[in-house]
Amino acid sequence: MLIEALKALVVRLPDGNLHLKPGVPTELPEEQARKLLARAPGKVRAVESEPLSRELAGVKPHVGSVVLIRDLAGRQTLALVTDVSTKQGDPPLAAGLWFYVMAGNMGRWVHQSLIVDTAPACPRCHAVRWWLSTSGTIDCTVCHPPQPDWQAYWRDVARLTNGITQEDDLFKPVMAEVQRCDEAFLTGNFAGFQKSHMKLIWIVHRLQR
Repeated sequence: MLIEALKALVVRLPDGNLHLKPGVPTELPEEQARKLLARAPGKVRAVESEPLSRELAGVKPHVGSVVLIRDLAGRQTLALVTDVSTKQGDPPLAAGLWFYVMAGNMGRWVHQSLIVDTAPACPRCHAVRWWLSTSGTIDCTVCHPPQPDWQAYWRDVARLTNGITQEDDLFKPVMAEVQRCDEAFLTGNFAGFQKSHMKLIWIVHRLQR
Protein backbone atom coordinates (compact mmCIF):
# COMPACT_ATOMS: atom_id res chain seq x y z
CA MET A 1 0.00 0.00 0.00
CA LEU A 2 1.24 3.50 -0.78
CA ILE A 3 1.30 5.88 2.18
CA GLU A 4 2.39 9.49 2.48
CA ALA A 5 3.49 11.41 5.57
CA LEU A 6 1.84 14.75 6.22
CA LYS A 7 4.94 15.82 8.12
CA ALA A 8 8.44 14.40 8.62
CA LEU A 9 8.12 11.14 10.53
CA VAL A 10 10.36 8.27 11.64
CA VAL A 11 8.66 4.87 11.79
CA ARG A 12 10.18 1.86 13.50
CA LEU A 13 9.84 -1.30 11.42
CA PRO A 14 11.09 -4.84 12.12
CA ASP A 15 13.94 -4.35 9.62
CA GLY A 16 14.94 -0.85 10.79
CA ASN A 17 13.79 2.76 10.92
CA LEU A 18 11.88 4.25 7.99
CA HIS A 19 12.18 8.01 7.43
CA LEU A 20 9.03 9.41 5.81
CA LYS A 21 9.06 12.79 4.10
CA PRO A 22 5.98 14.87 3.19
CA GLY A 23 5.09 14.59 -0.50
CA VAL A 24 7.07 11.36 -1.01
CA PRO A 25 4.69 8.36 -1.25
CA THR A 26 6.26 5.17 0.10
CA GLU A 27 5.25 1.58 -0.55
CA LEU A 28 4.68 -0.55 2.55
CA PRO A 29 3.34 -4.08 3.00
CA GLU A 30 -0.43 -4.00 3.47
CA GLU A 31 -0.39 -5.05 7.14
CA GLN A 32 2.36 -2.60 8.15
CA ALA A 33 0.66 0.24 6.30
CA ARG A 34 -2.70 -0.34 8.00
CA LYS A 35 -1.08 -0.51 11.45
CA LEU A 36 0.75 2.76 10.78
CA LEU A 37 -2.43 4.47 9.60
CA ALA A 38 -4.20 3.36 12.78
CA ARG A 39 -1.36 4.42 15.10
CA ALA A 40 -0.61 7.77 13.48
CA PRO A 41 -3.92 9.36 12.47
CA GLY A 42 -3.42 12.81 11.02
CA LYS A 43 0.28 12.18 10.42
CA VAL A 44 0.10 9.77 7.47
CA ARG A 45 -2.46 9.01 4.80
CA ALA A 46 -3.05 6.33 2.20
CA VAL A 47 -2.60 7.39 -1.42
CA GLU A 48 -3.64 5.76 -4.65
CA SER A 49 -0.96 3.82 -6.47
CA GLU A 50 0.83 6.00 -8.98
CA PRO A 51 0.91 4.90 -12.62
CA LEU A 52 4.68 4.46 -12.30
CA SER A 53 4.25 2.02 -9.44
CA ARG A 54 1.70 0.00 -11.37
CA GLU A 55 3.96 -0.10 -14.39
CA LEU A 56 6.76 -1.51 -12.28
CA ALA A 57 4.58 -4.40 -11.13
CA GLY A 58 6.14 -6.60 -13.78
CA VAL A 59 2.80 -7.77 -15.19
CA LYS A 60 3.36 -6.04 -18.52
CA PRO A 61 7.03 -5.08 -18.71
CA HIS A 62 7.87 -2.45 -21.31
CA VAL A 63 10.85 -0.36 -22.32
CA GLY A 64 11.82 1.85 -19.40
CA SER A 65 10.23 -0.29 -16.69
CA VAL A 66 12.21 -1.84 -13.86
CA VAL A 67 11.57 -5.53 -13.25
CA LEU A 68 12.77 -8.44 -11.19
CA ILE A 69 14.21 -11.30 -13.21
CA ARG A 70 15.19 -14.73 -11.94
CA ASP A 71 17.85 -17.07 -13.26
CA LEU A 72 17.65 -20.85 -13.48
CA ALA A 73 18.96 -21.10 -9.92
CA GLY A 74 16.03 -19.00 -8.67
CA ARG A 75 18.11 -15.95 -7.78
CA GLN A 76 16.47 -12.58 -8.43
CA THR A 77 18.08 -9.48 -9.94
CA LEU A 78 16.73 -5.98 -10.46
CA ALA A 79 16.93 -5.01 -14.15
CA LEU A 80 15.94 -2.22 -16.52
CA VAL A 81 14.03 -3.18 -19.69
CA THR A 82 15.64 -1.50 -22.72
CA ASP A 83 14.11 -3.49 -25.60
CA VAL A 84 11.22 -5.86 -26.25
CA SER A 85 11.04 -8.29 -29.15
CA THR A 86 9.50 -11.51 -30.42
CA LYS A 87 12.66 -13.45 -31.22
CA GLN A 88 13.12 -16.39 -33.54
CA GLY A 89 16.18 -18.54 -33.96
CA ASP A 90 17.58 -21.83 -35.15
CA PRO A 91 16.79 -23.95 -33.25
CA PRO A 92 13.49 -22.13 -32.53
CA LEU A 93 13.52 -20.08 -29.34
CA ALA A 94 10.73 -20.27 -26.79
CA ALA A 95 7.52 -18.64 -28.01
CA GLY A 96 6.49 -15.35 -26.44
CA LEU A 97 8.10 -12.01 -25.70
CA TRP A 98 11.80 -11.54 -25.04
CA PHE A 99 13.15 -8.60 -23.07
CA TYR A 100 16.60 -7.08 -23.27
CA VAL A 101 17.44 -6.06 -19.72
CA MET A 102 20.32 -4.18 -18.14
CA ALA A 103 21.43 -5.33 -14.71
CA GLY A 104 24.46 -3.46 -13.45
CA ASN A 105 26.80 -3.00 -16.41
CA MET A 106 25.65 -6.16 -18.20
CA GLY A 107 22.76 -6.71 -20.58
CA ARG A 108 21.10 -9.81 -21.99
CA TRP A 109 17.90 -11.13 -23.53
CA VAL A 110 15.53 -12.94 -21.16
CA HIS A 111 12.27 -14.74 -21.88
CA GLN A 112 9.03 -13.44 -20.38
CA SER A 113 8.87 -16.51 -18.15
CA LEU A 114 11.87 -15.17 -16.21
CA ILE A 115 10.12 -11.92 -15.30
CA VAL A 116 8.99 -12.14 -11.68
CA ASP A 117 5.38 -11.04 -11.35
CA THR A 118 5.86 -8.80 -8.31
CA ALA A 119 6.77 -5.16 -7.85
CA PRO A 120 10.45 -4.66 -7.01
CA ALA A 121 10.49 -2.70 -3.75
CA CYS A 122 13.51 -1.12 -2.13
CA PRO A 123 14.56 -3.36 0.81
CA ARG A 124 15.51 -0.26 2.79
CA CYS A 125 12.54 2.12 2.44
CA HIS A 126 10.07 -0.14 0.57
CA ALA A 127 9.46 2.48 -2.12
CA VAL A 128 8.82 1.35 -5.69
CA ARG A 129 10.83 4.02 -7.50
CA TRP A 130 14.06 3.45 -9.35
CA TRP A 131 16.58 5.26 -11.54
CA LEU A 132 19.54 4.07 -13.62
CA SER A 133 22.74 5.58 -12.25
CA THR A 134 25.68 6.71 -14.34
CA SER A 135 27.63 3.71 -13.03
CA GLY A 136 25.06 1.33 -14.52
CA THR A 137 23.40 0.35 -11.24
CA ILE A 138 19.67 0.67 -10.60
CA ASP A 139 19.11 2.68 -7.42
CA CYS A 140 16.08 3.71 -5.36
CA THR A 141 15.19 7.36 -6.00
CA VAL A 142 14.13 7.82 -2.37
CA CYS A 143 17.31 6.44 -0.77
CA HIS A 144 19.69 7.56 -3.52
CA PRO A 145 18.16 10.49 -5.43
CA PRO A 146 19.96 11.17 -8.72
CA GLN A 147 22.29 14.15 -8.64
CA PRO A 148 21.67 16.84 -11.29
CA ASP A 149 24.34 16.98 -13.99
CA TRP A 150 25.09 20.70 -13.81
CA GLN A 151 28.24 20.40 -15.94
CA ALA A 152 26.39 18.89 -18.91
CA TYR A 153 23.85 21.73 -18.86
CA TRP A 154 26.53 24.41 -18.51
CA ARG A 155 28.37 22.92 -21.49
CA ASP A 156 25.18 23.16 -23.53
CA VAL A 157 24.62 26.77 -22.42
CA ALA A 158 28.15 27.54 -23.63
CA ARG A 159 27.43 25.79 -26.93
CA LEU A 160 24.17 27.68 -27.44
CA THR A 161 25.65 31.09 -26.72
CA ASN A 162 28.92 30.62 -28.62
CA GLY A 163 29.30 33.30 -31.31
CA ILE A 164 26.42 35.51 -30.14
CA THR A 165 27.52 39.16 -30.05
CA GLN A 166 25.99 42.44 -28.91
CA GLU A 167 25.02 43.17 -32.51
CA ASP A 168 22.57 40.22 -32.54
CA ASP A 169 18.92 41.17 -32.06
CA LEU A 170 18.38 38.60 -29.30
CA PHE A 171 21.57 39.32 -27.37
CA LYS A 172 19.75 40.86 -24.38
CA PRO A 173 17.16 38.07 -23.91
CA VAL A 174 19.91 35.47 -24.33
CA MET A 175 22.04 37.12 -21.64
CA ALA A 176 18.98 37.46 -19.40
CA GLU A 177 18.40 33.69 -19.54
CA VAL A 178 22.08 33.00 -18.93
CA GLN A 179 21.81 35.22 -15.84
CA ARG A 180 18.77 33.22 -14.68
CA CYS A 181 20.75 30.01 -15.22
CA ASP A 182 23.52 31.40 -13.04
CA GLU A 183 21.09 32.43 -10.29
CA ALA A 184 19.43 29.00 -10.36
CA PHE A 185 22.84 27.34 -10.13
CA LEU A 186 23.89 29.44 -7.12
CA THR A 187 20.66 28.60 -5.27
CA GLY A 188 20.68 24.90 -6.25
CA ASN A 189 17.44 25.26 -8.21
CA PHE A 190 17.99 22.61 -10.88
CA ALA A 191 14.37 22.71 -12.12
CA GLY A 192 14.66 26.48 -12.60
CA PHE A 193 17.97 25.99 -14.43
CA GLN A 194 16.34 23.47 -16.78
CA LYS A 195 13.47 25.88 -17.45
CA SER A 196 15.87 28.71 -18.37
CA HIS A 197 17.93 26.29 -20.46
CA MET A 198 14.85 25.30 -22.49
CA LYS A 199 13.91 28.96 -22.98
CA LEU A 200 17.47 29.67 -24.09
CA ILE A 201 17.19 26.93 -26.72
CA TRP A 202 13.98 28.54 -28.00
CA ILE A 203 15.56 32.04 -28.13
CA VAL A 204 18.66 30.82 -29.98
CA HIS A 205 16.48 28.90 -32.41
CA ARG A 206 14.67 32.16 -33.25
CA LEU A 207 18.02 33.91 -33.67
CA GLN A 208 19.25 31.33 -36.17
CA ARG A 209 16.20 31.45 -38.42
